[in-house]
Amino acid sequence: MEKIVSKEFESYREAIKANLPSHSRDFECVDLYFDPSGGEYGNGDLRLVDSGNLDEPIYSTSSGHGIKRSDIDKYHAKTFARIMFLDRVSKALTHDDVASYFARIIRLAHNDVRIHQKPDRIEIIYHSLQLMARSSIFTVSPDLMKFVVIKDHVNFEDVKVSIFERTVTYYSKNSDAHVVNRGGVVGALFYGPAFSHSTKLYVAAFGASINSIVTIVDLLSDEDKSIAFRLSRRLLDIPLSKGKAYEDVLNELLAFIFSNCYEEVEMHVQVPNEERLRVRDIVIDNRDPENNFLNLLKDNGVHYLLMDAKNYKGLLRVRDVDTFIGYIGENKKFGGFGIILSRKGASKTLKKQLVKKLAQGIEIVVLDEADVLDMIDLRALDRDPMSVIKDKLKQLHFQQ
Repeated sequence: MEKIVSKEFESYREAIKANLPSHSRDFECVDLYFDPSGGEYGNGDLRLVDSGNLDEPIYSTSSGHGIKRSDIDKYHAKTFARIMFLDRVSKALTHDDVASYFARIIRLAHNDVRIHQKPDRIEIIYHSLQLMARSSIFTVSPDLMKFVVIKDHVNFEDVKVSIFERTVTYYSKNSDAHVVNRGGVVGALFYGPAFSHSTKLYVAAFGASINSIVTIVDLLSDEDKSIAFRLSRRLLDIPLSKGKAYEDVLNELLAFIFSNCYEEVEMHVQVPNEERLRVRDIVIDNRDPENNFLNLLKDNGVHYLLMDAKNYKGLLRVRDVDTFIGYIGENKKFGGFGIILSRKGASKTLKKQLVKKLAQGIEIVVLDEADVLDMIDLRALDRDPMSVIKDKLKQLHFQQ
């Protein structure tokens, strides 16, 4: 078993380091080792090794067909580079990052979710409903479920675990016990849409810009990119202040994001009023939604979702939304609700103004670029993208 240099693997490593300069050392100590007569079949053993520790490789592979030194660049370099990246993600994630990530996923399926902070752990508690047949009738029995994140400074072996905790799942970063650990995170993120659409988690791990993360994911993903990822890439590539290009991409993005919210998305763009003096950027028919949050909006009088696109270089100011507020007041079918899609988000002054508007029955949610990318990821993973709007609206209400 000897250390080898793969030209392709090194090109991936250099690209990752260029996009994550403050973490370059983390990637420099990872290397490839190869034994042409090693492995389960005795015809090739390729390992991804951290700091020369051959006994505990990050990843290793062998094949019944054999692994040749000349095959590594073509067939293995990208896979090993992706695993190296994800291993460093799992290493950089704190227990708070992991708890936030799983709490968010659990909240998409369960309403009653509580989080308890304890000295050695973070407990995410929720209920799973089961139908139980008793005396020829069905009753609902709520099962208490827990996802427990053991804090990074605590050894899982020191944690007291009851044999009766059948509905408890534990995460412990570096444990070798039968729990979710760093390796489990790498495995969960490696395949399919999970790798391409967990960008928010990668941003949390490295504190990097979304552009840098998407560049890395683009490089390490399979060549056949998903529609969702291509849309994300197009959004990030649009220069600021290019209004028409931004609106065109948003039309495609919104059709994708809302595609599991209606039987058919009925979206209208550049909609004028009767006098043709005002033109609304985007209107989505919300009279027959198949999404709980959108149903709630409809019950509150939001029959049509009014949206405005702002590709400004800076934060939105109060005067930038005056016209949009006028649009909302023109038509009762908008239900006093509107969404502004702004690359840079809202200024502090505008945020305060939007809180004041609540007293007038006007609710405006401002989604920045990160919010839109988050919604794309959620839709790509078949989760609920409307949870982003729901959370932003809740934050707005709590400030009143």
